[in-house]
Amino acid sequence: MAENLFKLLIDSSTDCKIKNITLIIFKIIIDGKNEYYLYKSLEVSDTTGKNLCNLLEKTLLEDKISFSNLVGICTDGAANLIGTYNSLKAHFRTIKPSIFHFTCICHRLHLMFKDALSNIEKYFYQTTQDLASKFSMSYKATNELKELQGYLQEDEIKLLKPSKTRWLSIHTCLDRIGRMYNVVLTFFKKEKSDLYYKLQEPEFLYMLEFSLLYFQKIHEVNKKFQSGTISVTELYTEMILMLKFFVAPFINEGIKNPTDAFYLYLDFNNQALIKSDFKCFESITNELSFNKYATSNIVERLSKKFKDDVISFLQVIVRSIQKILKCEDQQNLTDQYKRSQLIHEVSYLSPFNSNNLQSKSIELLATRFSEYHQEDSSDLQYEFKCSQFDRDPGKYPKLMKLRLVISTLEISNASIERAF
Repeated sequence: MAENLFKLLIDSSTDCKIKNITLIIFKIIIDGKNEYYLYKSLEVSDTTGKNLCNLLEKTLLEDKISFSNLVGICTDGAANLIGTYNSLKAHFRTIKPSIFHFTCICHRLHLMFKDALSNIEKYFYQTTQDLASKFSMSYKATNELKELQGYLQEDEIKLLKPSKTRWLSIHTCLDRIGRMYNVVLTFFKKEKSDLYYKLQEPEFLYMLEFSLLYFQKIHEVNKKFQSGTISVTELYTEMILMLKFFVAPFINEGIKNPTDAFYLYLDFNNQALIKSDFKCFESITNELSFNKYATSNIVERLSKKFKDDVISFLQVIVRSIQKILKCEDQQNLTDQYKRSQLIHEVSYLSPFNSNNLQSKSIELLATRFSEYHQEDSSDLQYEFKCSQFDRDPGKYPKLMKLRLVISTLEISNASIERAF
């Protein structure tokens, strides 16, 4: 720890005895690989930002770990951790102004999804719960379902209940229904219960397929960010790709080769760029296999019933991603995502290859690096220019330090969530 740069991942939870437990994990780069170490598990009675900062400072000093090697912190975005004036982040910056702070992108995606989901969950949430409850509360029904899966040569998997706290759990639940649809429909056919007819309603089938298509995209990106293998340099690219995916149904066909800025600043009130609500709904429906067997009358009926809710769901997702990338979220966080975009422009890759760096981008990043780490940015720029003609990165210590700082930054608190 005396020689390595590190980043702190911090999170708290309450145990069964109603005690607040705070976990601290170190992220360190060793031999070019991300290493995570559980540093401390502390029982904390006062979780204010000031007390947490004092506690961490005292703990690090007792273990002779220098603050000079601390690159930044990653938290879940709680007010006591990221507030402007009296948070852990604010107090840390009085000790070390150059510290980088990231709010866990997985938490941000979950909150974004939860907000958007409120527009459409009424169409499938209760059915999802009823299906899971039918089998979780009946040993006989569970065994019959297993026998049916074996007979139909289907995978032996279970239906799941959605959880409000587990990240994107509703996607996993709906995915199970999609994979087990024929088995479940066959099971309820003999009963002729309400669920049998509910599963065949066009409204449910449409929303099931719509959800699986659009929820899957968020789920895939979230899993990448949880993995710990993705770096801060990939954050901007992944978020822009997701933004383009959700914006696609809205854009008029006449728009050719839109830039990233077009997506970032797209205004849904601009009728020259955006389709009408009905045409947007048609575009979404055309992406679904549901469209192949649904009559025009059914599509028109569904459009009248939940067109507005479907479009609202997508708009909430789009606006949330735009805010994340433009740093306009409601908590007015620091410019970490602008910084990540800047780092993305450098196209930093591992293993180190200076040919991946553009001189204009390195000058911008060098200025930012100088601001936060009190380094002479001209030295860094000089090293970069020299490295264009020399393949030995070991000759350029400041450039290598910059690379190490970027590598140490963390965008997700998922590893500490798993520790709980």
